[in-house]
Amino acid sequence: MQAQTSLSTYVRQELLPDLDDYIGKMLTDWHIPGLALAIVKDDETIFAKGYGIRKAGEHKAISEHTIFGISSVTKTFTAAAIGLLVDEEKLQWDDPVIKYLPDFQLYDPYVTQELTIRDLLCARSGLDGGDLMREGGDFDRNEVIYRLRYLKPSYSFRTRQGAFTFMFTIAGQVVAAVTGRPWDTFIKERFFKPLGMSASGTTRASALHTRNVAIPHIENDNAPDPYIYSIPDNVGPGGGITSNVLDLAQWIRLQLGKGTFKQKKILSSEVINELHTPQIVHQSPLMQLDHPGSNFVCYGLGWFLADYCGQKVIDHSGAMPGMEALIAILPEKQLGIVALANGFQSRWPLIALKQKVFDSFLELPERDWSEEFLQMKRQQEKQVKEWMSLERKDRISQQISNTHPSLDPVGYVGEYEDAFYGRAFINKEGSKLTFRFGSKYADLEHWHYDTFKAQWRKPLVGEDLITFVLNAEGKVEEMRVANFANFTRVQ
Repeated sequence: MQAQTSLSTYVRQELLPDLDDYIGKMLTDWHIPGLALAIVKDDETIFAKGYGIRKAGEHKAISEHTIFGISSVTKTFTAAAIGLLVDEEKLQWDDPVIKYLPDFQLYDPYVTQELTIRDLLCARSGLDGGDLMREGGDFDRNEVIYRLRYLKPSYSFRTRQGAFTFMFTIAGQVVAAVTGRPWDTFIKERFFKPLGMSASGTTRASALHTRNVAIPHIENDNAPDPYIYSIPDNVGPGGGITSNVLDLAQWIRLQLGKGTFKQKKILSSEVINELHTPQIVHQSPLMQLDHPGSNFVCYGLGWFLADYCGQKVIDHSGAMPGMEALIAILPEKQLGIVALANGFQSRWPLIALKQKVFDSFLELPERDWSEEFLQMKRQQEKQVKEWMSLERKDRISQQISNTHPSLDPVGYVGEYEDAFYGRAFINKEGSKLTFRFGSKYADLEHWHYDTFKAQWRKPLVGEDLITFVLNAEGKVEEMRVANFANFTRVQ
């Protein structure tokens, strides 16, 4: 590179000469309305640009200033907030959670006593699932944490990762308990302000009150369809931050600077090293797909850790219906990228973009990652259709013909409650019954006896069976939702 040529110019002209065309084709191939990308190198944001549109059917362009929901990338901030309190000697990584939240309780009394802050930040409590609960009602963060005592563990304590979002919600409440300030305020004061992340927020409202905001999209007849912002504020420390690529580039600079930003120490290098140190092996096959070429995938404290061509990779993705986010860092190369998209199934395109940028800076042979992932997606969709067809045939084979429900439709209408999930509702729309849980809806169709098939409305997919249990008086007293929960009728 010639001395008079800036690094950003070199990136545009030499390393990524076809980036605009590449992303344009990616948006078309994957049916994504738009995305934004920023690249950080050697403590400088050398590239930041938006592509496509904020909302299908409109012409407002995405720019590097456009706000997106970053979902689980929020976890990196919550882990760092705990690290900041470690720096200030206000807590320790291995302190028990009940030291700061004395009323905290899980289903297993032993885990309640032994669960540490470190366990929270690598999600190894043994809990899994239950994610729909976070949109099941008007629960605040304390209520969400309280109801975890009713969720039975799926794994043995500290053997594998499980429910991420709830663990980081607890960590956020630990921050509030120690500092006397809500997690939201602490994040804004201790990270957003010193890093100059003036466009970032911590709630759904902070996104919707911004003019330049990307709208989520779900798939509808193979085309993007605008969808609502489903940022659950009640679990904000696990997924509530909204931001843009320019602000998140500052977050990358802090990681690459070992806790120092513009010569000001915000976190100690010891804390940064702890955040970026493996704590547990990640066993999900999906994570291997997210890290092509990796020999291992681990989880640190709020970060995924892997390898790529001899380089350590530190990253985290985030997803909510119709929107995806990804931050990825090569610390030894002082390189990082942030990519945000507002399309359905845009996880792999962002990973493809990450791989393209990494390959360019590592001077590896050019490879069309987007096309490779696209072929993989098509094969996966084919396999899913085959699996669903077999499952449907198996279910139909168990269906009993020529049966009728015990009650008229209105007899099933009512309000139901589960100790963990909260309230669910059966309503009548025309001649049909519907199931509602928070913002999630399903249409019910009689299956046999008092069992109905629930067809989930988008963005959820698939079917479940709902069985109503009658008491001796012939009235519904319980609703059992397969693969979900058992609800007791309250009204």
